[in-house]
Amino acid sequence: MSAAEYAVLTQTVEGALADVPATDPRAAWDVLESLGMTRVGIPEDRGGSGGSWQEAAIILRAMAAVSADAPLVETSWGAGWLLAAAGLDVPAEPLSVVPLDALASRRSDGAYVVTGRVDGIGAAALARGLVVMLPQDGPGSMIALIDAGRVQVVPGETIAGTSRDAVEFHDLVLSPAELTPAPVSYRDVALRMSVAMLAQAVGAADRAERLSIEYVTTRVQFGRALSKFQAVQHRVARLAAAARFLHTASTTAVDVLSRDEDDSSAFLVVVSLVAAHEAIGEVAAQAHQLHGAIGFTQEHALHRSTTRLWTWRQELSDGRRWITELADALPGRAPADAWAQISLD
Repeated sequence: MSAAEYAVLTQTVEGALADVPATDPRAAWDVLESLGMTRVGIPEDRGGSGGSWQEAAIILRAMAAVSADAPLVETSWGAGWLLAAAGLDVPAEPLSVVPLDALASRRSDGAYVVTGRVDGIGAAALARGLVVMLPQDGPGSMIALIDAGRVQVVPGETIAGTSRDAVEFHDLVLSPAELTPAPVSYRDVALRMSVAMLAQAVGAADRAERLSIEYVTTRVQFGRALSKFQAVQHRVARLAAAARFLHTASTTAVDVLSRDEDDSSAFLVVVSLVAAHEAIGEVAAQAHQLHGAIGFTQEHALHRSTTRLWTWRQELSDGRRWITELADALPGRAPADAWAQISLD
């Protein structure tokens, strides 16, 4: 995609979502659905809009840059990609993914009975359909697309006010006819959704940077703008460097995923996610240092970006999944190769 096309797509999304309340994900979804942008990256013959994952990432960045919230991560990057990978059609509605792990027990007739609760599911309260995943002994998984009305959803939210719900199963029966083999595991789905969160973090970091620069150039203290003080300039430079690093990490991760290469290439994605963790924290910290107390108020726009940055940072490191995977992969690599990939060289 050329720089001009990138700019046009970004401006289109930001302009369309500019007046949508940050706390109304349904309204944001409806706007993006009207533009055909809710299933970008999913093949058209599976109900998607076609296009590339790079374009899908740009939409996420632009959405986060205006602090809008719609369940694109869960619908396109998670459930939609999973359904398409299994050869199933993707419905034109908000979706989410629920890993069942040990909650399902198999009956003698081949059906599964699911009982229990799964916490921290994004957009479950908004979703019309849920893709549930049952792990198999071998590679891959079994999946089923079920109506959200078959489960009980307990709404919850992050510190940013975004949806993280609990899904409760009360003896839900999944018949063999509902189940479809999928060639991927939940780890693969979680990896893609983490890359999508990183793309959103880029947009939020860009907004935090713009707000910070605007504030220090207009705020006058001791007779001159804050931007004239060397200490402030250093903080702006640190914020900008961290934001640029997030761009590099996100672009690298999305490009690797788009090539659908083997697990050795996925190592680069994991490196990008682990490295981004520190940069996300640096952006949020420097933005609040530059704004002072006003940045923490509800009236100021900064918190809409930084609280989401903190949320995504926490979820990227939740359970230390990617750090552990990176540590396990390093011993099998030559030192020079490992350094080149860890440094994103």
